[in-house]
Amino acid sequence: RGRLIAHLLSMVAQGLLIVLWARTTDFVLSLIYMSLFAILIQMSCATCYGIVPYVHGPSTGAVAGIVGAGGNVGAVFLGCIYRSLDYETAAEYMGWLVVAAGLLGTPLISIRGYRALLFGAEETNASKRMSDTLIVPAGPS
Repeated sequence: RGRLIAHLLSMVAQGLLIVLWARTTDFVLSLIYMSLFAILIQMSCATCYGIVPYVHGPSTGAVAGIVGAGGNVGAVFLGCIYRSLDYETAAEYMGWLVVAAGLLGTPLISIRGYRALLFGAEETNASKRMSDTLIVPAGPS
């Protein structure tokens, strides 16, 4: 659950910083917002990559592909928004979409054996948790 909470908080904070950055007219503040936003982007990506292998162990590649494809879909969608609106409004919409993705998407992530943010029960038997984990053999020593 800690990874999910970290992901949720980083996504929401990232989105709010984008909104603040879109609304600011001060150069120094915009640099501060952008720097913090860049750090939170890295944090969100790291938490996402920390969650993906545990969603469904045997299908880690498929889950990673869906996550990656979602990023491309979002990029095309935001490209259309930036094309049709002025820059400040489009950037603000992007921020609110990131907040919405964090608030609506993260609580729906379910990892087998662990309680999700809003639902489910945690299994107490550790062997049941790891039953679907993909075991990768080590290379030659």
